[in-house]
Amino acid sequence: MRNKKLSNMFGLVFGLVILLGSFYTLLSAASVSIEQVAVVELGGLLFDVALDGDYAYVADYGQSLMHSINISDPENPEYVAYFHIYRPHYFEVKDGIAYIPAWSEGLQIYNVIDPVNAVKLGEFVGLRTGAMGIYEDLVFVGRDDGFNILDVSDPSNPVNLSRIVRNGNAHNFVIEETYAYILIWNHTSSTSNLEVYDYSDPSSPLLVAYYDTTKLCYDIKVQDDIAYLAGAYEGLSIVDLTDFSNPTLIGEYDEDEQSVALVVIKDTVFLGNDLEGLQLFDVSDKTTPVLIAEYETEGYAQELEIRNEYVYLINEGVGLEILKVKGLGLEESSGFPIFITITVLLTLTSIFTFKKKRKN
Repeated sequence: MRNKKLSNMFGLVFGLVILLGSFYTLLSAASVSIEQVAVVELGGLLFDVALDGDYAYVADYGQSLMHSINISDPENPEYVAYFHIYRPHYFEVKDGIAYIPAWSEGLQIYNVIDPVNAVKLGEFVGLRTGAMGIYEDLVFVGRDDGFNILDVSDPSNPVNLSRIVRNGNAHNFVIEETYAYILIWNHTSSTSNLEVYDYSDPSSPLLVAYYDTTKLCYDIKVQDDIAYLAGAYEGLSIVDLTDFSNPTLIGEYDEDEQSVALVVIKDTVFLGNDLEGLQLFDVSDKTTPVLIAEYETEGYAQELEIRNEYVYLINEGVGLEILKVKGLGLEESSGFPIFITITVLLTLTSIFTFKKKRKN
């Protein structure tokens, strides 16, 4: 009987926790807000942004510069330095090493651990490139007619492992452990094809999935076998890749403006829209994306990155805009677990205090 009562008490506590958690989630979802907390003015034709450690790096295609900004305090960013590099495009920074597609100068590799004294480590030339993706020591580099896979285990001496020829340029990558998800801008139709490659053998990657988006797409993210696409004048598209033999469009949100970049955090898509700014979508139901918040940026929204509750968004002609999102539980120390933990502790304390008094 005593064990049954104790079991009932713990069942009550568990139910209370679920109820409070659901209430907290609903309350948060109903009060999502976006506010600007800082702007770093850079001007120029800005192309991409990447975060690494305490720094945000911004590619300035128009002025052939790479900017670095200290974001250790996101609400008080400090401009640090820049260095010259020809026509930087979509790039990545990993553990202090920047991999930068530099148009006709190929892939340039720099040590940027000390942004004031960036040091060139190596390069891979002989191709015109504007996009890349990286996984561990492999870099995928887009070119006008496909892409190359490079071994950069020695950044001073990138080694070409393979070259894949396609009817279009590879202009966006998502690289996971075994699969590479690549957007190919088809030269014939002026639309984007989504191609998935098994690169278990990087010297001979195998095409395992193909999807004709029937539109021009600028960005792709993949989460749990679902691809999210940002399309030119097409908004957000969601494609189920569970069956590589049959990729299927399962959801859309149409836009009249250009959607140029996106990030997916759990069930929320952060979409950079050329003229509309930043838009947030609830995609818990993949078939029906729901717009839950938006923020009109100062300039033409381009690429974005997210760390905790802060969105780092580059605006063409303006600079780096830092926005703070509230109501999604993205904070580094979210109030949700603290709220639930306190509730559980107080309830358990009450139960054991009650039991002790009855025993006495």
